[in-house]
Amino acid sequence: MDEAGTAGATKAQVGLGASAYTDCQMQDVLTISNEVAAELAGVSDSVLEALRERLGCTIRLRGNRLTLEGGEEEVAKARTVVDEIVGLFEDGQEVGPSTVDAVRVALDQAADVREGFEDVV
Repeated sequence: MDEAGTAGATKAQVGLGASAYTDCQMQDVLTISNEVAAELAGVSDSVLEALRERLGCTIRLRGNRLTLEGGEEEVAKARTVVDEIVGLFEDGQEVGPSTVDAVRVALDQAADVREGFEDVV
């Protein structure tokens, strides 16, 4: 993790137009390393697909910019999961689609995600 605690990712948040009938839409753009981007894309975008399916927001990767879009809660949760996955990768852990589920469970249980992965390895 860097000094800001962002696990090597930088971000820009933008509020998107929302009506009284929809949740406030947010966009969070993270700049990640090329290595992390390649890992997230993996074979057939498998990690990205797992993130999209499980986190309830739009997730796009273009180069080393990861864009999260959706309701405030969904984007905040996705950001937390992505930050943890980036941290795991930077710590040398193997990252795959099942990592998304493991991180979500650990976060739901308020556990230190990296500590759990170190116990397994």
